[in-house]
Amino acid sequence: GPTKYNEVDLPVAVDRVPTGEFRIGDTRADLRLRIEQLLQSKEAVPESRWTELSSETPAVLVEMLNDEAVLSREAIFHRLITVLGQLKVRRAIGRLSAILSDKKARPVTRAYVANALGRIGDSAAIDALITSANEKDDMVRRQVTIALGRIDNEAVVPHLLKLNDDKSIAVSEVAAEALGRWESKGKPGRRATSVS
Repeated sequence: GPTKYNEVDLPVAVDRVPTGEFRIGDTRADLRLRIEQLLQSKEAVPESRWTELSSETPAVLVEMLNDEAVLSREAIFHRLITVLGQLKVRRAIGRLSAILSDKKARPVTRAYVANALGRIGDSAAIDALITSANEKDDMVRRQVTIALGRIDNEAVVPHLLKLNDDKSIAVSEVAAEALGRWESKGKPGRRATSVS
């Protein structure tokens, strides 16, 4: 090898294999890691797996709606929206409603949001859903109609009546089914007056 000129050998740390294994702890950051792992799962995650994580899981899920790392991965973002609906996280309604009203959001994302709002089933989502009931995209209108049909508030009936006459059969059929459920409850359905 090359000649050495009285150089001192530098100390070298001995490579060591860690003796323990990496474990996720109980901090909020650790909870976030667990949530991300479940969101990336290729299989459907049962509701019980989400609820057993932590009482803070819904709050972290809502925070993730604004996270650029999540927003940049559409499949993960859609899974997050779906989970919020599955868990009926009411505190997500405001942010989900903003996404539904955002004209820059892709129709598929807005359809996921409408579905989640319907699964949450809270009257607080009615305004955002009604605003999106006039969307050009049939898929979004259909999911909005399904969502309105899931909300147990008579304020949705006039809008379902209007959607019952939608040009898309996929939308009008869903509206008719929802109106039928209202009638079976003994509440106004098809015979109610339409939106003026």
